[in-house]
Amino acid sequence: MASQAPLQARARYVQVAVNAGRPTHMTFSYRVPPGRAVAGGEVVHVPWGQRTLQGIVVEAPTGFSGYHGDIRDLDPPVEGAPRLNDLQLELARWIAHEYLAPQWEAHALMLPPGAGERPQRLLVRGSAKPPEALSERQQQIYDRLDETPREAGRLRAALPGRVAARAFEAALGALVRRGLAERRYELSRPSGRPRVVEVVRLAVEPGEARRFAHGIEGRGGARPPPAGPGPRGGGI
Repeated sequence: MASQAPLQARARYVQVAVNAGRPTHMTFSYRVPPGRAVAGGEVVHVPWGQRTLQGIVVEAPTGFSGYHGDIRDLDPPVEGAPRLNDLQLELARWIAHEYLAPQWEAHALMLPPGAGERPQRLLVRGSAKPPEALSERQQQIYDRLDETPREAGRLRAALPGRVAARAFEAALGALVRRGLAERRYELSRPSGRPRVVEVVRLAVEPGEARRFAHGIEGRGGARPPPAGPGPRGGGI
């Protein structure tokens, strides 16, 4: 009896409120990569055309994509990314429904300071075996990658010559698709500072403070007005 082929894990999908730079009431479907753990409320990064944008997963993963076109995978998780709890998700949904607010703007209200800032994109060498031939630009990038994460902008600046952003992203994307490079993300430290407000409170009971205030009223008596110059002019 022939053995049956192992069943493939069923694909999982999430709906994401994307920070697309312009208000939209839509959420967008993305596929969860195999082995990736993701939950509702998690801050994620998603491919958006040629860019990578920030988003918030608005509900737990399901087996229904909600879209019949080509669906792209979530980008790798962001180290230290915050997550909205169930109460915050419910409040964000209420704001979006009650005030017809755009999805990202409604959910982003719940993020802590710094969470909405652009993350650092780090690159490391992938585990795949390199092919015999890479393009010149791909080889230059690959040779500068190792297990130590490197910030993408600094890596691009380290390449010989002046490399355009589009050319760099095209070569890097080819390496990522082949498993020769991996993207990682981490949040920068928040740019905001703690707000310090000076407050004063009574050290005694209010009644005692009032009695003390009444007792010091009028102490010292009325002060005479300052002396000024006398009247000027001649006599009559």
